[in-house]
Amino acid sequence: MTAYNQEANSILGRLHQLLKASLTASCQGRSWRKELPWVLLGLRMTPHAAFNASPAEVLYGQGLTLPAVVFQDQKSPISPSDTQKAVERIMPAKTTYHLTRNVYTPNELQNTKYAFIRLDAHRPPAYSGPYRIIQR
Repeated sequence: MTAYNQEANSILGRLHQLLKASLTASCQGRSWRKELPWVLLGLRMTPHAAFNASPAEVLYGQGLTLPAVVFQDQKSPISPSDTQKAVERIMPAKTTYHLTRNVYTPNELQNTKYAFIRLDAHRPPAYSGPYRIIQR
């Protein structure tokens, strides 16, 4: 990514967002390094609405052969059910991740009549007020 090509930066940025969201959804406590090949396979096989084909089909002119298809007629150390479970983990999952944080509130705030409001600006002043508290 460079500062000179904003269009390429936004495309690459969207790819990074998609990759991160996919890894977050599929890992769920497992190592992302073990999940990365499956996530990339899923992304390469997902059809895109813009050109009604997957990236693999656009690149190679045909769809990719999945591992289950390769080992279907052969004796394999990987059972079809294990492969199916691994591919099912690629399917979309809940991608939101919310933290619950404990907020410290001093006891003195229960009795105070005025409060300052914090401004999320990088320049001073960081607070405005005081404002009278009319409802708790």
